[in-house]
Amino acid sequence: MRAPLSLLLLLATAALVTACGGAPSYPYVLQAPDGVERWEPSAAVRRGDLLWVVTDRDGWVAAYALPLKTGLNLPVRSMRLAPFEGRIKWEGLAPLGDEGFLLLETMTRSLYRCPDPAAGCAGLERVDPARANAAIDALLPGQVEYVTLEGLAGEGDRVYLGARGYVAKGLTSADFTSWSVVSLPDGTTTLGGAGWPHGGRSYGLSGMAADGSTLWMTWSFEDERDDRPEGVGGLLARAPIDPATGLPGRPRLCRTLDGKPEGIAVLDRDHLVLVFDDDKARKDPSRRDRFALTPTQDFATVLRKADCPADGEAMP
Repeated sequence: MRAPLSLLLLLATAALVTACGGAPSYPYVLQAPDGVERWEPSAAVRRGDLLWVVTDRDGWVAAYALPLKTGLNLPVRSMRLAPFEGRIKWEGLAPLGDEGFLLLETMTRSLYRCPDPAAGCAGLERVDPARANAAIDALLPGQVEYVTLEGLAGEGDRVYLGARGYVAKGLTSADFTSWSVVSLPDGTTTLGGAGWPHGGRSYGLSGMAADGSTLWMTWSFEDERDDRPEGVGGLLARAPIDPATGLPGRPRLCRTLDGKPEGIAVLDRDHLVLVFDDDKARKDPSRRDRFALTPTQDFATVLRKADCPADGEAMP
């Protein structure tokens, strides 16, 4: 990994900037590639001096120059990865080798290997995490109708898959208790299928990143009946990784977040970067009760690891 960006980021690590009387915002805005009508980032990973970001719409992948600059950031590279016909939802990114990354596609609950993003991910190779998918399905409680893979983390030979369950279609996310689990590729699972109740809401796992002995995690909530910024929220948490089993322990809460955090990545030895996935209805730069974004933009923020203590409130 390149030299830390600590000095460059020193003035930009505040998580939240709120305009007086307006909706909350964050210091960085990520612009969609040209031709993309909606930009709703779902995961991120650092590779060299680039932050690669995927969206859960139409298979787009974009890269942004590091360090991110306060305000609008335009992609320096972009591509659409469509390994099959039909709807494509990239939901996770993790490091692969020195320059590549793994992608998580949630519609097929599959992984894809991209060893060389600079070459356009030529020869994109599918990996079927069959044992992990089977173990996740075996844990499904009766009220969960379907499950999606929402998080991917990796470091060295270790890979973590994060799943999130949903109840019968027709109910909104305000009506149910989220269900989440983390699995290794061999089918070993942890978290026991539990969601995270906090402040009267039930949060589900939305993103992960591995860093040495820690699994960093984002959790999110969305009330689909409320298109105001208050209708979404998030948590940032950390879980210790057992060096013997490789499994993360019970996560502990670092902080609550405005907006809907969807992805997290290790930026350097001192910092994390989070990307947000806020729906089109919550974006309108002309309204003070909406996020000051166009449909082709969304937020990112950088946080210090030191501000995320290991002794925070434990997940129930």
